[in-house]
Amino acid sequence: MTLLAVGCRLAETPRTTLSDPTIVYTSPREHYVVLRGGEIEAVVVDNAAVDVAVLPGHAAGYAGLASLKHAKHDKNVFVPAYGGLNYEHIFDGTTQPRNVLFEPRRVPMHLRVIDEHTVELHQPPTPHWRLESCIRYSLLADETIEMVFQCVPREKRFANGYIGVFFASYIDHPESGAIHFMGHDAAGRRPRLIEATSPRHGLQATHLAAGDRREVKHVTDFPLSLVFNLSDYRFDEPWYYGVSHGPGLGVPRSGPRAVQPVAHRRRRRLPGLGLPVVRRELRGRQDLHLRHACVVPAV
Repeated sequence: MTLLAVGCRLAETPRTTLSDPTIVYTSPREHYVVLRGGEIEAVVVDNAAVDVAVLPGHAAGYAGLASLKHAKHDKNVFVPAYGGLNYEHIFDGTTQPRNVLFEPRRVPMHLRVIDEHTVELHQPPTPHWRLESCIRYSLLADETIEMVFQCVPREKRFANGYIGVFFASYIDHPESGAIHFMGHDAAGRRPRLIEATSPRHGLQATHLAAGDRREVKHVTDFPLSLVFNLSDYRFDEPWYYGVSHGPGLGVPRSGPRAVQPVAHRRRRRLPGLGLPVVRRELRGRQDLHLRHACVVPAV
């Protein structure tokens, strides 16, 4: 089985142009950049719509890793219109209107090309949260996609003392809606391979790390149901994987909140999966949503 690995972590040292202004970059004329290395082709986009040969029919608002292909499987792992590692929400546990929760999708982003294997997405401070961010996508020599996310709150707008963000990945036609990771449930402490799905959208949606005992403050009717709806599982090792048409998609994870999968069909609609999940019209095809939520102190 060919493994397509996607790394995702919070940066601990200056790693992007947001924290290190001495980094040299160029601004492309187009709204997308193609990264190639080994047997991998990846296309990174800002949040404008793109419709070109290498990325047909990509919708506006879905910035990030729009396409990921392997030489042995020349088909986008992600739903072409949506993609993966899409910076989707900012939250602080308070009730906010939809346009505020989806600020990362709406506020224009700008591509910054560092080198032939590295590109960044910069977003200026958003209107409501005043959060400035930079996301770096790097195609490494071992054919791993590494993602580094850095953000700076330019004003004190976060009511509960933390900044919550999450990313969505829309997997196209997976054989199964399950994700797999080493963890345990409430009945045991010995790690085993967990095959996890959510019984329905927003239910048992978030898997925590084994040692995570924090109480993250939020209103009881928080509108993003997947963020605070915990499962009985705890993950013991910071990775998970899923399978789509032969190639595996592996995601090392190191954030405070883990990953949740949801895969169930309602007529022609499949709410996906998550560490949060969203709705998607299927038009006769199945897809899977992977969500990754991170909570960091608002300092």
